[in-house]
Amino acid sequence: MSEYNMKVVHRPGQENQNADALSRQPLPAIGAIILKPEKMQNDWIKAQNNDEYCKEIIRMLNENNKRATTEFHFDNAGLLVTHDGKIVVPREK
Repeated sequence: MSEYNMKVVHRPGQENQNADALSRQPLPAIGAIILKPEKMQNDWIKAQNNDEYCKEIIRMLNENNKRATTEFHFDNAGLLVTHDGKIVVPREK
């Protein structure tokens, strides 16, 4: 930052509502979470089925575990997602 000629000025929340609003509002899901081509879905499903973390969640869902069913579900394509539709990313490579 020393390469730039700038002056840092603090603006309290009431005077800086644009930045305040951006930092506090949840953003909608975008990208692969909304647009999931079939090939990508199949790759995610395979990765989830081979991952120990995801397999444990899937096992609990199959047993109708209350905690699992309130936090996770399968989307229409069979992909394991969170309650708000985000893809559950496998922990293993």
